[in-house]
Amino acid sequence: ALDAERLKNMISLGLLRFPKRLTREHFQLYDLIFKRFIASQMKEVKVLYQKFNVLIDGNQVSIENPVKIVSEGFNKVLPVRLENPVEEGEYVIEYARILRLPAARLFSQGEVIALMREKAIGRPSTYAKIISTLLERKYVIERKNKLISTRLGFKVYMYLHERFGDYVSEETTRRLEAQMDSVEQGRTDYQQILNELYQEISEIKGRI
Repeated sequence: ALDAERLKNMISLGLLRFPKRLTREHFQLYDLIFKRFIASQMKEVKVLYQKFNVLIDGNQVSIENPVKIVSEGFNKVLPVRLENPVEEGEYVIEYARILRLPAARLFSQGEVIALMREKAIGRPSTYAKIISTLLERKYVIERKNKLISTRLGFKVYMYLHERFGDYVSEETTRRLEAQMDSVEQGRTDYQQILNELYQEISEIKGRI
């Protein structure tokens, strides 16, 4: 397997040729797929989390942040974002943000995973990774064991839903999962699936 940089070098040297010139987007997609595949073959990374309580005006919240890599693993390919450790003491608040939460029910990580399993979204091996990615990218925060969407997460959701609703729907996710299973079981040619996905991605690119 070749990473994106080696692939570029082999193309520039004429060792690899393609019927169509590869663009920056092609290499970015290849790099993403390559790293995800390599990471899936690596061992788990063990991360030390710091859990602490914050008391503000009589309101206490519990926060848990990843602060140190204990045992290296797939983070060599897909880095884990770490936070600076927090020392016990009193701090002056320099910036505050007020979140107006909807009356909708909030879910814990376990409840979200149960919903994903019920709706056939994702796989058992990816449930925890999906939630950790949402937390790492600040799309959601966790308060009192409940997941809460951030303003960034809401904006990203609305952007994708309004422009690419058909492609990020539960039905599309289930369809892709079924196609991957079909390829894995040898019932479908993977090139056919890739061609179909390429056409869909090309349509998405045209909307951006």
